Amino acid sequence: MEYDELYKIVLVGDTNVGKTNLLAQYTHEEEGGYFDPNQRPTIGVEFGTKTITLKNGAKIKAQIWDTAGQERYRSITKSHYKRAAGAIIVYDVTNPQSLENVKTYWRSEVTALAEPGSTLHDCIILVGNKIDLVSAVTERQHLAMVNELGLKLHGLTSAKLGTNVSEVFESLVKAIYDADKNIGNNTTKVINLETKDEKPKGGCC
Repeated sequence: MEYDELYKIVLVGDTNVGKTNLLAQYTHEEEGGYFDPNQRPTIGVEFGTKTITLKNGAKIKAQIWDTAGQERYRSITKSHYKRAAGAIIVYDVTNPQSLENVKTYWRSEVTALAEPGSTLHDCIILVGNKIDLVSAVTERQHLAMVNELGLKLHGLTSAKLGTNVSEVFESLVKAIYDADKNIGNNTTKVINLETKDEKPKGGCC
């Protein structure tokens, strides 16, 4: 399929937060999705692609790189942050430490290698995965992290059920496209993808 733009996106976060299953669910959406309950942690990096048609007719090919969360692979995965147009930082809502690690490690790790002027600086989405399970992270805590990190996009997903998976990926692709083409307004908003409601930045409830 022909496309107008190719954007590289990186999936990052602690091991076992569900990055690989999020990617599989999204790239197999047309076949009804895919989820492996016995999915093993990614070794190094893997990637998948999908072409998205925006409302204006533009066809965007997303090249999505799934990176390993284990520390021993980080020297390998770091190189894949270069030339990335956007990032999905994933944490597990049943594991509060994985959310804390977004602040202490993953956010700065992703942007450290971004080139000046790269859309990666602004096109980052925070995703709390596994909402089909009993959550140990409240929505208030999730939103507080979004605001603390100054992010424009966030979402709550279930890779198992497919909840909000396509919305997460496609909202990020749209944000990258807008930043790349320097269109859209300058109002910073965070988007709760679970409810589809928009809230002004700074609001937590």
